[in-house]
Amino acid sequence: MQLDPLILGLLAVFVVLMIYTLLSFFTSRKPPAMPPKILTKIACVSGNYSEIREFREGDYVGKEVGKCPKCGAPLLIVAVYSEVVRQGGKEVTAHS
Repeated sequence: MQLDPLILGLLAVFVVLMIYTLLSFFTSRKPPAMPPKILTKIACVSGNYSEIREFREGDYVGKEVGKCPKCGAPLLIVAVYSEVVRQGGKEVTAHS
């Protein structure tokens, strides 16, 4: 059985396109994402003072972490969240 040259040509083009597609799919990996930055927001119970700092092991919402430097009232952790920096700006994900 002899194959028509047109069919052989189309078959060759199809095989080349499939190889190109598979190679481009497996070689175009995304660069590894930067790990998110975990932050803790601390606030005075009287509302006079707040600050944001890096997360420390053992932080949880509601934990008392000291006294307010302005009024002496307790400072509580009010939020724990992560910030992921993207090329177009920041993306913030709350975990509180």
